Amino acid sequence: MVLLGCADDGDQCQRVGTVPIVYASVAACNAAITRQLPQQSNLDWPVIAARCEASQPVIQVAAVSPH
Repeated sequence: MVLLGCADDGDQCQRVGTVPIVYASVAACNAAITRQLPQQSNLDWPVIAARCEASQPVIQVAAVSPH
């Protein structure tokens, strides 16, 4: 979960941190936003927002020997 600090109108946002929890999916992260945002009162911005992003997929490569 990426934390964004925004101007009063909720525009002009910039990344100000992350929530150090790994969620099983973007949907699970989105569901947690309403629980996590009230805990971010230490950030000095008029508006704090959050955005969930999928992590990069892990690609596993296996060598296959020809028959």
